[in-house]
Amino acid sequence: MPFVIKSVRLMNYSSFSNSSDTNDSDDESMIKVTVGDSKMGIRSALLEEKALACHILCCFAAELKEGLHLWVNEIGLDD
Repeated sequence: MPFVIKSVRLMNYSSFSNSSDTNDSDDESMIKVTVGDSKMGIRSALLEEKALACHILCCFAAELKEGLHLWVNEIGLDD
């Protein structure tokens, strides 16, 4: 469960910058889009990991039912 919770909490799957920024990442897993004067990057692998972890957490909730109460506080906490 701790690994699933860690993946559910992933937050660094996107980034934004001005087009004047010259710091282009060489991260091949990042999808890059330019919108007007801004650049947006999405780390698709991290986003897919988070989506899978959320799905697994839903499956755990369906199976564990009341047993999930042991993890509710940890799931809901912000870092």
